[in-house]
Amino acid sequence: MRKYIGAMIMMSILVTGCSGRIPELEEFNPTSLKQEIQHVNFQMQLPHKLPFDVSSFEVYHSPLSLPMIEIVFIGEEENRLSLMIMDAEVASINTDKYEGIKIGNKTGSYIESDDGKTLIWSSEGVSYELQLLDGDHDYSKAHLIAVAESFFP
Repeated sequence: MRKYIGAMIMMSILVTGCSGRIPELEEFNPTSLKQEIQHVNFQMQLPHKLPFDVSSFEVYHSPLSLPMIEIVFIGEEENRLSLMIMDAEVASINTDKYEGIKIGNKTGSYIESDDGKTLIWSSEGVSYELQLLDGDHDYSKAHLIAVAESFFP
């Protein structure tokens, strides 16, 4: 009986550890954000899921009239997710510091630093950079990938 219980415990640990669970994300309706950025003169995709409930967002336009915009999503606990969007495709990042990753059927680059966790990818001629400025919050690379997979126009 002990062997059976021990085997069941080991099996549950293996299944839990190897399941590659997708992190739970919060739904985000970008309607008010689309109104705020309607004057941007290039087509972009926006996230429809984020790692936290968004209480507000801030939009920064490039002061140099570059085809670039930054959106900072702010959570109720002051967690922040920065999204930079540029109307240009970023050349692939060839450095040992970045990890190549899959985002659905696209490829991207990921890095962790003292500033946070960053994911960079391009889609249809537009480049995206998501940066979790997570401080004390425990968000993972999987959270960024799941957010990136929720992007559509």
